[in-house]
Amino acid sequence: MMRRWQFHDLPCTAVTRLGDLGILPHLVEAILNHISGHKAGVSSIYNRATYPKEKREALDRYPNKRRRP
Repeated sequence: MMRRWQFHDLPCTAVTRLGDLGILPHLVEAILNHISGHKAGVSSIYNRATYPKEKREALDRYPNKRRRP
């Protein structure tokens, strides 16, 4: 029996699918507005880039992954 889905399943699915598309982890984190190990140390202090163009390109690719013939 499948368990009922929860709201937290949506970002988990999105992260997995973006990873399947080859989207770099720091861009996935930027899309979700998360900060973890991929932007740590000096980068977390000095890098204030928000990557709007790269995030848009990644999200534009997302729906195409699930198309079926």
